Amino acid sequence: MAGALGERQIAAHVGALVAIDLASGATTVLASGYDFYNTPRPSPDGLRLAWLSWRHPNMPWDSTELWVADVDPSGLPTNARPVAGGPG
Repeated sequence: MAGALGERQIAAHVGALVAIDLASGATTVLASGYDFYNTPRPSPDGLRLAWLSWRHPNMPWDSTELWVADVDPSGLPTNARPVAGGPG
């Protein structure tokens, strides 16, 4: 994975979006506050990160939000904002 994200794998975990350092296994929370996170994707240039999120008891097809954040030089998301979706 290129760009500021470096040698980290991005994974969705129930309750948080986390980055996992592939060398050490250390985790960094990138986003939290929703019950579910899914399909995180860095932009081709590594400057933005997008993901889907939704809250229980909703199902993803009922009430999903698409979020985008800028990625700062340390690899952390900043200026996260919803760009599509919302309450069903």
